[in-house]
Amino acid sequence: MEKLVKSSAAIAVTPVKMHIPFELRCNECGRRTHKGDIYLGLKEEVEKDSCLDVEIYRFDFKCPSCRATFSIKSDPGRYDYVVESEIGESVAAIATLMKMHIPFELWCNDCGKQAYKGDKFLRSKEEVGKDSYLGVDIYIFEFQCPSCHIAFFIKSDPGWYDYIVESGATLIPRKF
Repeated sequence: MEKLVKSSAAIAVTPVKMHIPFELRCNECGRRTHKGDIYLGLKEEVEKDSCLDVEIYRFDFKCPSCRATFSIKSDPGRYDYVVESEIGESVAAIATLMKMHIPFELWCNDCGKQAYKGDKFLRSKEEVGKDSYLGVDIYIFEFQCPSCHIAFFIKSDPGWYDYIVESGATLIPRKF
């Protein structure tokens, strides 16, 4: 009888089917999980927020490719979810995809398709660091070629108020 009482008082873990709230990249195998992908996982009540009187939940999932586990925790203060940060974390949150116009003409190094200035692409953005002279953030933008889907990278250059092609594409010289 005591065992039944103890097990009913234990924290309940329930299986759930959940849409992933943001993009993730697995640090083990490099697989990307897109926002809105449906994953099967386990939902566990962790604690109760003292200010808002709302339950905080942890959702445990596994990468479909390498089976590495990762956890997402609800954050009622921000009305959002957070990837739990632990040492040896198997998943890293990455920027969401947004649309951006290409600032110059370039060729894809893989298929040779030309992208014109002003063409709209889906891209992800990562902060690299701060420029020591101007104190302005430096970003690397990852784009994908629309025909061959190979990634190419463009880096912001705040010193010259311009962008630099890092890899995957070749800049077409500007005509003055």
